Amino acid sequence: MSYLDELATAGHHHRGLIAHLDAGADHVGVYPLGDDTIGTLRTIAAAVVEARYEYR
Repeated sequence: MSYLDELATAGHHHRGLIAHLDAGADHVGVYPLGDDTIGTLRTIAAAVVEARYEYR
């Protein structure tokens, strides 16, 4: 799998994570999340999604 393929896959999964967090989730899988962790995950996920579109 190429870097771009991996980035496309990551972008897809990270969009799902953003939607999950935006829906008010306070966990990912069985892992509870605090407010700081949710903010950090959302920031990272958004950066991956943005990078995906920049490399298309």
